[in-house]
Amino acid sequence: MAMNKLFVDKKQTKRFFIDLMLVTLGCFLVAAGSALFIEPAGLVVGGVTSISLLINSAIEPLVGFDCVDIIVWGVEIVFWLIGLLVLGKKFALNTLMATLLYPLFNTLLYRFVVPYIGLDVLTSASGDIASMTLVAVFGGVFIGAGVAVSYYGNGSTGGVDVLISIIGKFTSIKESVASFLIDGSLVLVGIFVFGDVVKGLIGVLSAVICAIAIKFIYVEGHAHVVFDIISENMDPIKEYVEKTMEHATTIIDVTGGYTNTPRKMLRCVVYYRETEELKRVIAHNDPKAFVVITTANAIKGQGFDPLIFSTRKRKK
Repeated sequence: MAMNKLFVDKKQTKRFFIDLMLVTLGCFLVAAGSALFIEPAGLVVGGVTSISLLINSAIEPLVGFDCVDIIVWGVEIVFWLIGLLVLGKKFALNTLMATLLYPLFNTLLYRFVVPYIGLDVLTSASGDIASMTLVAVFGGVFIGAGVAVSYYGNGSTGGVDVLISIIGKFTSIKESVASFLIDGSLVLVGIFVFGDVVKGLIGVLSAVICAIAIKFIYVEGHAHVVFDIISENMDPIKEYVEKTMEHATTIIDVTGGYTNTPRKMLRCVVYYRETEELKRVIAHNDPKAFVVITTANAIKGQGFDPLIFSTRKRKK
């Protein structure tokens, strides 16, 4: 019992540090996309960066200097406090690290790296559509990759995610729809404030590329695949799935329809990115194994996302 508890504790500790590194890397990538590309070019693509750019456009003439990164700090902290009050301490703790790391990385890159490597010339190159488009592409890739990596670490980049979570909690609007509405509204406000439709459309392009990056890095890689395996050499396959891949398995009694022979079938659920790995293990242990691979629409319950049904009554 004590050994089992020790194993669980070590596993949880390992997972904690992996998540910590992933969220840190994710925040750095998002900050890099924002500070190195989006902010110097003044592109409104959605999120905290866009809110800060819009506020800075009103404040900079008054204070006499660019303070986008400072505003990012303020917006992040305000959103975090809103999350604490509306969504509770648990949500606030889960987003605290990102709330501090993202603006920190953003300030370091924006204040020191951008002037050093000359990316601040993007501010004066806003009329060059080709350059702006290239900037939008790179910015979208970096930000999308950062968000996806943070999700892999069971974390969040904070900021506008707080508003999206609040909308999801108190309404029936899906998070993807809420995100689209918020970012779309910011782009429209940006077009109105800066008076540049082309620049606004380039911002939309960057937002689309960001969404594509998230889909390919996180959504596709995080999808679940069901393996149904009938093999003459089941034990090593089962052991590999449980001990190396750390996934549960289920043994099901089946009967061959043609031969009427009773067999054992192993069923397991793995991530899409692990599909090729498990196929190689099966082929190595039993090249003649019968395998059915199915992409799951959703996996709910113990070990996965909780199975929750809305208690809201449907309108008749």
